[in-house]
Amino acid sequence: MTAPADGTTVRRLTADDAEAFSALRRRVAADNPVPLGLGQQEELARPLQGFRDQLGAPSNAVFGAFVQGELAATAAATPSGP
Repeated sequence: MTAPADGTTVRRLTADDAEAFSALRRRVAADNPVPLGLGQQEELARPLQGFRDQLGAPSNAVFGAFVQGELAATAAATPSGP
């Protein structure tokens, strides 16, 4: 994948991205009083393996925007229903 001139790339995250994904989720939870999903305490208590499992699940599609190599934003799609 070639990065645009501004250094931003978007790609699907994998289990290898769990550390960056967990760090971003924890920063977002700390900076926002209204939780988007898990609250700050739940995010802090969640083990790294939980993030790996989430990113590695075939039914989850989590995409990350990287700015100059650092994960800056994410978007996820998960099927609903049984």
